Amino acid sequence: MKKQLFYIFLIVFNSSIFSQTQRADLIFIDGDTIQGLALITRNHKIKFKLSHDDKAEKWDFRIVKGVTFYGFEEVREFEYIKVDNKRKPLLLEVKHRGKVSIYEDRFLVYNSLLGTNNLRGSLPYENKVTYLKRADEVSAKNLFGFNFRKNAKAFFRDCPEIIEIFNSNEYRKYTLQEIALEYNVFCSE
Repeated sequence: MKKQLFYIFLIVFNSSIFSQTQRADLIFIDGDTIQGLALITRNHKIKFKLSHDDKAEKWDFRIVKGVTFYGFEEVREFEYIKVDNKRKPLLLEVKHRGKVSIYEDRFLVYNSLLGTNNLRGSLPYENKVTYLKRADEVSAKNLFGFNFRKNAKAFFRDCPEIIEIFNSNEYRKYTLQEIALEYNVFCSE
């Protein structure tokens, strides 16, 4: 029962972040911004309207650079970022900017119960994918995959301090975000 209540809370919390319009700035590619109310749709688009009475319009990466939300005692910034080999940029949350910037994509995944394939028989959980992007590169990378250690060593190749963490297996004590932040401290010149 506690597990089911947790999943219900997760659904309500996760959907409340993105399904209700919040006060936001829509940021265009040319740098202009407009204030209004926005929400993010499941397909990485932004629904935006100037006021509660207006009809929302959908915006995407062709015109918009991103959106910044204000509310719930925090500011959350999302930006369209080209990712790996995908053709269309994804709207990712900016977690940190630096020589290596950190982005996150969060989404619900449904874990099928008892072998059923419908959503009514599924328990959702939130999945998070972290992407890293060097300031001088066009696309962000998800280092997790077939060989995380090899991918990470290639990505952080210009920083001996970080390479040493991977050579000594110390990297297992850190999150990818912590390693990227360390990179920005030790190898940002």
